[in-house]
Amino acid sequence: YLLGVKAGVPVMMGFIPVGIAYAIMARQGGFSVAQTCLMSLSVFAGASQMMAAGMYGQGAGMAAIILTTFILNLRHIIMSVCVAERMGKVPLPARFLAAFGVTDESFAIFTTTERKNCTIWFFLGIITVTYSSWNVGTLIGAVFSDLLPALVTVALGVSLYAMFTALLV
Repeated sequence: YLLGVKAGVPVMMGFIPVGIAYAIMARQGGFSVAQTCLMSLSVFAGASQMMAAGMYGQGAGMAAIILTTFILNLRHIIMSVCVAERMGKVPLPARFLAAFGVTDESFAIFTTTERKNCTIWFFLGIITVTYSSWNVGTLIGAVFSDLLPALVTVALGVSLYAMFTALLV
């Protein structure tokens, strides 16, 4: 577990600022602080969260947001299968928990580590760090987004819309 935590620490440096950026985008899109944080706690898929917040802010319907999010996250099915295979025999509830924590970053760390470390505990260590840092970043961004000058939040929003539109395409 602690090896997984250690392996996940570098990701924290990226997740906190991107979590802040997501929160700013969600708040600009009309989400409350609580909704912004609840989305990060329950979804934990940065690209999808940003895309959904942007679409919501543009007035898209829920069906379009859900379908687009589903399509964007199809890659997680493949990544989750690879992670589960690499872990070996693990109880089903632990597999579900691991699947929830699969991100591009946790997948990359786990699948490139030595096979002997590929345990459920190692992966749980990774996702403890990634999930916590994503949610800390979200909380910081949600709470402090109203304090930033409008020019800064607009500039962040425009660049994030462009980046995630490119990702979606």
